[in-house]
Amino acid sequence: MTTNVISVSPEESVDEAARLLEFHDVSGLPVCEGGRVVGVVSEADLIGKSGSTVGDVMTSPAVSVTETTGLERVAEQLTQQRIRRLPVVDANDRLVGVVSRRDVLRWAASRVPGATRPT
Repeated sequence: MTTNVISVSPEESVDEAARLLEFHDVSGLPVCEGGRVVGVVSEADLIGKSGSTVGDVMTSPAVSVTETTGLERVAEQLTQQRIRRLPVVDANDRLVGVVSRRDVLRWAASRVPGATRPT
């Protein structure tokens, strides 16, 4: 899970969201209002929808998981929803991180006996 998460507000411009995606080399951002996740904006949202603000194009409501959700369940959610990342929220629905397909793959690889990382 990534805990140093970049997020945007629904009022942010789509141009700024695109700039943040490019600058931080990520494919999506949680959209927060008052610290709570209200949606997610992805590259696909910015390319495939029209609007001037993140709120116009974001996917909402966001599918999210909690800090206590097991990685098996996270993997199921990512697969079933056909998404790349999930916001992680605390008991008050406040953003605490993002878990991605890559995080799940790293976890799965770490469970394989004798597996080593390529150099």
